[in-house]
Amino acid sequence: MQSTYLTARETAERLGIKRDTLYAYVSRGLLHSVAVPGSRERGYRAEDVERLRSGRGLSRAARNEPLVAVIDSSICLIEGGRLYYRGHDAIRLAETATLEEIADLLWAKG
Repeated sequence: MQSTYLTARETAERLGIKRDTLYAYVSRGLLHSVAVPGSRERGYRAEDVERLRSGRGLSRAARNEPLVAVIDSSICLIEGGRLYYRGHDAIRLAETATLEEIADLLWAKG
């Protein structure tokens, strides 16, 4: 049986995500892509896209949560509905720090 393949644009539209998010799904192993012969494009199996869209192939917890890409960062963290920059609560920074102090914090290494 021959598989039907979708373009990145078609896949992103079916999943309701941006193409950048699609690429994150591939890098995280949620979706597999294949090279399209004679092109720089990648193809995505329609069956895999539908499985991901319907939540099959995801853990039960993941099905109950919106699909989002998770990217490790030393700059920012979203936890418990709060945003942190380099370990500092963003709201607290906005209330107590100057723009220059926040810029220094963000540009600091490590």
